[in-house]
Amino acid sequence: MSIRADVVIIGGGIVGASIAFHLVLEGFRRIVIVERTHLGAGSTGRSSGVLRQFYTNKVLVDMARIGLNYYSRFEEITGSPSDYTKTGFLLAGNEANAETLGLGFRLQQELGIRSRMLAKEEIMEYLPSLLRTDITLGLYEEDAGYADAHASCLGFIRYAKEHGAAIMQGARVLAIARDADGVSGVRTDRDTIETRTIINCGGPWAAAIGHLAGMHLPIETSRHYKVGIALPSPMDKPFPIFSDPVRSVYIRPDGKRLAILGSNHPDDVREKVDPELFRDGDDGGKAAELWSRCSDSLSLLQNGEVVGSWSGIYAVTPDGFPILDKSDQVKGFYSACGLSGHGFKLAPAIGQIVTSLVAHSVPDPRARMFRLSRFEENDLIDSVTTSALSRLKHDQPHASEVEQ
Repeated sequence: MSIRADVVIIGGGIVGASIAFHLVLEGFRRIVIVERTHLGAGSTGRSSGVLRQFYTNKVLVDMARIGLNYYSRFEEITGSPSDYTKTGFLLAGNEANAETLGLGFRLQQELGIRSRMLAKEEIMEYLPSLLRTDITLGLYEEDAGYADAHASCLGFIRYAKEHGAAIMQGARVLAIARDADGVSGVRTDRDTIETRTIINCGGPWAAAIGHLAGMHLPIETSRHYKVGIALPSPMDKPFPIFSDPVRSVYIRPDGKRLAILGSNHPDDVREKVDPELFRDGDDGGKAAELWSRCSDSLSLLQNGEVVGSWSGIYAVTPDGFPILDKSDQVKGFYSACGLSGHGFKLAPAIGQIVTSLVAHSVPDPRARMFRLSRFEENDLIDSVTTSALSRLKHDQPHASEVEQ
């Protein structure tokens, strides 16, 4: 059966969902979202959902600010909950990264973000359970927290569907048709969709989707581990999300009795995986190793118990930031991929940017920074992130880091 659509979005994760939402705000109605399994099944469903605003690039700081604003007001904006929980965010530091934290802080202040630099004695006011003596300063974000990435994905899509979008789940893309005028359709193992506009939000499969359109997208896929810890006693209130570049870990609360640990260590984020063969099974001792790195950091973790571990796949570009672009090679083909672990927090702003590429003759000026050609031009995006602070500590080269 053949279907007609104004826009086909390949990939039903948080970024594809945000783009669908923003397209319907622009008046698009005949949108089809094609998802190979079920909505939010890829990286979105395994996201930590951390919403913090630390970068050392002003555009990225502002995009993270926009994301936090969306998720904290998600039900007002979309009619669906995101389960946003305000906790605050504490990025730990010492003299080795003081200058970098200071730069991030100044950019946040320029954009009106509520944050402050903390001296060693002030850190205990925000995180009294801290046991470490090697942390001498910190950057604290007042409104940071976490939200449910899967619920947010469904909320964006629910809004788009209510305004005319269609969802095709359990459909694998087999081919992208082209003619002299550019893309002409998408063939799946279920139906063929005639369209002149295709947006590649394929996550770990984005490079393969690009190949079907005759494009090379420099994306590698890597595994990122997380661990769930049952706390010995319930918390009266959630502790601030704690990012520790000294130990290369981050810790966030999850309700009253759980904490989630994730790794920012360079060695842990470079395990390459084939998305077709990915299985979330034996972690090879990663959970125990990650737990050992942070079990003595906070008193509230003492006597905690590992209750589970899981991993997700991240699609990572050479500079560790997304590709958001309108193809010069294949008319009508757009890329919103290579999210490198930034996808959830930046998804609302990414939706704005990609929608402008599709809908406007003069696109959002932010799009230029994320163009595909930057890799050939050696004009890589320059920003330190929380994982990059760990990379600096471990003296690793700048490439392919993933974020929480």
